[in-house]
Amino acid sequence: INETHPLANDTNTGKIIEKIENELKKHKFYKTNLVKWVPLNETNKLRYPTTNEMEECLENLIYEISLVNPKVILVLGKQAYNFIIKKVKIKNIFYIEHPSYIYMFINEKK
Repeated sequence: INETHPLANDTNTGKIIEKIENELKKHKFYKTNLVKWVPLNETNKLRYPTTNEMEECLENLIYEISLVNPKVILVLGKQAYNFIIKKVKIKNIFYIEHPSYIYMFINEKK
């Protein structure tokens, strides 16, 4: 797992985001993670972050949003979206499927 930056293009899900960004070149993108570390289970496999982990990182996310001042926020994944909209009143925030879900869905269809 690449920990240098969120959705790095050397990961399968990062490649999906890179394709989207390349199609929308006139727009600027800022990518971040709600939880600032890679949540792993006891066998070192990626897992969903816990509510407590998201709570620990929420203040930092709010700070990042205040610095970037985005016109639109796309939240990747239902869990993060549902958590954020309950905690923060933000305009122009939208939910989209997480790229890892999209990647798995595409592979299942092949």
